[in-house]
Amino acid sequence: IGGLTIGDDCFVGSHVTLVRGSVNENTEIGSGTLISHGSHIGHGVRIGKLSHLANKVALAGNVTLGNHCFLGAGCTLRSRITLADNTIVGAGASVLRDWDKPGYVLQTQPARPFPQDQVLSGVPKSHTNKNPEQD
Repeated sequence: IGGLTIGDDCFVGSHVTLVRGSVNENTEIGSGTLISHGSHIGHGVRIGKLSHLANKVALAGNVTLGNHCFLGAGCTLRSRITLADNTIVGAGASVLRDWDKPGYVLQTQPARPFPQDQVLSGVPKSHTNKNPEQD
């Protein structure tokens, strides 16, 4: 039966489920990873280094996350999904297919990719493009 490996300097919050690998696989949590309250990690999942999983994230079996990924609260990843390094998954998004290009944000239902430089920060465009000398 498989095992569970947790790297150095990880944080695992309360009410987190970590399922060990099945038969000939391990579940692996990379160093420096933070897994917040109520998250569920399925069998054979591999999480890269320095990733952050917000509250109530659900990863089905055999998911693979790259390094430096951020998964927003309540998002879900279907089994056998692979995400590239530096991928952000928005809160509540459902990821149904692999994403192999680093530096993207996956959001909506089902999750669709957006380059990080095209995702609005919450500041209206009229304020971000305004020349301060025009006032």
